[in-house]
Amino acid sequence: MRNTYGLCFYLCLAVGGPALAVDSSVTVADIRYASGIDNQLSLSARIAYPPSGSKLPVLVVMHGLREQASSIHDDALKRMATAYGNGAFVIAVELRGRGKSDGSPDVGGREIQDIVDAIHFVLNHYQPLTDPNQIHIAGYSGGGGNAMSCAARYPDTFNTVTSFFGISDYGFDARYGWYEVASPGQQAFLRRWIGGTPNEKPDAYRSRASILAIGNYSGGFLYLFHDRQDGNVPLIQSGRVAELMAASGLHNFRLSITDNNDNPRWTHSAPNGNAGVIGAENIFLPDIVGKKIKPWIIPAAGTLKVAGYVETKRFGVWLGDGTAGFATVTYDAAKATFSIVPESGPVNWTLTLRDSKPNVKTAIVVNGKRYSALADRHGTVSVQGTVNKGR
Repeated sequence: MRNTYGLCFYLCLAVGGPALAVDSSVTVADIRYASGIDNQLSLSARIAYPPSGSKLPVLVVMHGLREQASSIHDDALKRMATAYGNGAFVIAVELRGRGKSDGSPDVGGREIQDIVDAIHFVLNHYQPLTDPNQIHIAGYSGGGGNAMSCAARYPDTFNTVTSFFGISDYGFDARYGWYEVASPGQQAFLRRWIGGTPNEKPDAYRSRASILAIGNYSGGFLYLFHDRQDGNVPLIQSGRVAELMAASGLHNFRLSITDNNDNPRWTHSAPNGNAGVIGAENIFLPDIVGKKIKPWIIPAAGTLKVAGYVETKRFGVWLGDGTAGFATVTYDAAKATFSIVPESGPVNWTLTLRDSKPNVKTAIVVNGKRYSALADRHGTVSVQGTVNKGR
């Protein structure tokens, strides 16, 4: 089947399939946890897990851009927590500045770390209920944008990433960015939370454009759901992601498009009540609860895009505070050699190498310069520097 973007994708429609029931015995509770990068911030999330089970896959469910965790109702969390008998440990993360979480929203900037911090908290505090090798995320609208940001910035953390009508470019590309089609009210909060317009803050919008770094997600599986007539977030926000993945030679994705001939439809809503998007759970949840997508790790050597920051199982790179930088990093993790070439700069960078020898000085070469630092007891070592644009 050929879609409007001129490339052939697997078009998957949810027709029929088993009804996903709600189990009243599911535990639902609120948790509080600390930000891993902003220590003064106390953050909130709502969790749901079935009455029995162990080593459950962890599924993060993300609210919309201006919403909070409660916009995804408890019945939806319970339904996902008991899906297909096996179930999952569900986390409805409440990003900073929403609901009960401290801080201020920054539209896919540092707030994406809030998601990973919630996962770490749950893995540490809910053993042996959770499986650290099965981490998944699904998001709706702005939450779909969060999910794609996770794929770009934490590429080998998530076994599956599911985006419902997600925003892949908040405004960096003047032709396709969401800012150009957003309402005046939506544009106003983008300016407030990002710090200005795309023309005024191009690097800030570039760092938040997950489409520019989505090719980092070369393992796992990416689900994209969108309705052709979506008047809030245009289909092109998902379509361009699918095009880029295909053009990069990646096949670990599925784009599902509905229109007025389909039932159910992926119309713009949270997965509550009788929303059509609930039908899509028959597509992506079996892979999650069945643990069908294995964990993976980025190659030992290669190239990644850094949209503000990237954190992998091998290393991490932050550009400044992570909100206004973009770069390409070419690396050989085994040799501890890295080349950081910014498209926005000059930038201060922080590089963290993992799996070094604990408590031993480690040499790291960045852009031809040798750095030496002492690894901590976990074998993690960090170095810092500055690089000019186009080095």
